[in-house]
Amino acid sequence: MKINEVEKLTGLTKKAIRLYESRGLLDVSRASNTYREYGNEQVEILKLIRLFRMAGISLFDIKVWREGVVTSAELAKKRKAEIENENIANLEQLKLCEELALLSDIGGSFDFSAPFDEADRQESAEVAENARLAVGIDIGTTTISAAVVDLDAKKTVQTFNLPGGAFIKTPLSSAKEQDAKEILQKSKKLLDSILDTYKGIRAIGVTGQMHGVIYCDKDGHAVSELATWQDGRADEIFEDGRSYCDEIFRLTGKRVSAGYGLATHFYNMKNSLVPKGATSVCTVMDYVIMALCGLDRPIMHTTNAHSFGLFDIEANGFDSESVRALGIDESLLPRVTADTEVVGEYMGIPVSVAIGDNQASFFGAVKDEENSALANYGTGSQISCVSSTPKSTAHMECRPYIGGKFLLCGSALAGGRAYAMLERFFRAYMAEATGEDKNRYEEVNRIAKRAFGKVKPLDICTKFSGERRAPDLRGSISGISEENFTPAAVTLGFLYGMARELCDMYAELEGEHRAKLVTSGNVARKNPVFTDVLADVFGMDVSLTAGKEEAASGAALFALLAANLAKNQSEVKACIVTP
Repeated sequence: MKINEVEKLTGLTKKAIRLYESRGLLDVSRASNTYREYGNEQVEILKLIRLFRMAGISLFDIKVWREGVVTSAELAKKRKAEIENENIANLEQLKLCEELALLSDIGGSFDFSAPFDEADRQESAEVAENARLAVGIDIGTTTISAAVVDLDAKKTVQTFNLPGGAFIKTPLSSAKEQDAKEILQKSKKLLDSILDTYKGIRAIGVTGQMHGVIYCDKDGHAVSELATWQDGRADEIFEDGRSYCDEIFRLTGKRVSAGYGLATHFYNMKNSLVPKGATSVCTVMDYVIMALCGLDRPIMHTTNAHSFGLFDIEANGFDSESVRALGIDESLLPRVTADTEVVGEYMGIPVSVAIGDNQASFFGAVKDEENSALANYGTGSQISCVSSTPKSTAHMECRPYIGGKFLLCGSALAGGRAYAMLERFFRAYMAEATGEDKNRYEEVNRIAKRAFGKVKPLDICTKFSGERRAPDLRGSISGISEENFTPAAVTLGFLYGMARELCDMYAELEGEHRAKLVTSGNVARKNPVFTDVLADVFGMDVSLTAGKEEAASGAALFALLAANLAKNQSEVKACIVTP
């Protein structure tokens, strides 16, 4: 059929149809007379594309769907989460996403009566052809994100995120594993889509969830799933009431927490669970880089190696004596580098060694490292600052950073989980009272905004998930009276508790206090009053990062340095937009 008929069937203009074709969303054959010929499949695809655009889904996300990286249901659920997280007052889009999530990829029926102006929703990916672009991929626990950075325009051009690898069932109840090959496939398809869209990519960087472990064979292929940072097998009892982590401490004198790669490996060794044919171990981002570059052995940056356990931060390598004390075969361990280096190429584009997501987030969010600390509130929370000398306290860990420096970091397990816990409480009450079970962040945020500066918060300890070295520790609420047990005092108490948990860690650092606090993560973005709470608790000037996907952006900036596209760190830091 001809384009005029397709216009009538889909409600799209010729301009919109040709736009989608030019963006690679539609494959159209041409007849001998060079006219485009459309079939029923193309019509159905265009109908779905129109629905996606009506729901506010970006052209790039639709392209990823067309390339088979995600299903239409996943795409709709992603957009629904964006609407809820950003508190977008668009009930029509939210309803449409809910209905789209029930549709199959091709086929089904839908009411197209909603008004829609395609021209209003067109996106531009116009970048100078000779621009110095880099892409960073962040392989998180629940999402795989990406950021394209333009060094010449000094900005992040675009960010993307997709659902990450799903957790899989294992015989071990304490294990937390994800499909390593699925993660690789999704990461590669996302990268391929970006490279197809942005022709000027000249460097590729990768970051992701630290601590976890994958086993690979002599060819660099995964022979295990990804045991994530949440894996708890090393907390199981080894003997005489001691856990595997306790046994590691007894043999080495070093504490390695459950979820760290070498703690998981130690458990696997003792229980004959090391996969047959395994010749190396690495983190998930090291594995992805091996696959992209065709490497048969992992190369691990110190920022990742430190998260593996038994790392000697001053020697910039694994502690051989401790490794041998545990009976670990040292040949399994990757080569470690502290350099900003390229380790291979993908599609002729330099790929830098992967860096840890904590370091990548700091690098991509903080412009003035000497005078700023970073408070990140995601699922957990972290307080970080850069130091020229290694030091640590009871709650502040010293981690390798970039350029021979160190990142002093304190981590709380609850963080954003605590705020989500508060929302679930309000949601459950409202569902019982009204029969309507829906997201209640908007109401919680409104309560916090009205209460700030007017209501005294309850004293709430938000360690609801314990601490890494005290997993059985729990939170508390104190100072309750008949007068102050109100939704406002409870809501503010949660926010102040989340802020104090990091501030108490930061206070342990002597001689390392900074003038400014940068905050990032969804908690601060979704609740603007939280920056005021942080300023009150920390006694510092607080600013919210202007960008998103800081870890992916940090990986892209690191790749620009590794590929020698930038003169120095100051040049890449100019790409960070400060409020």
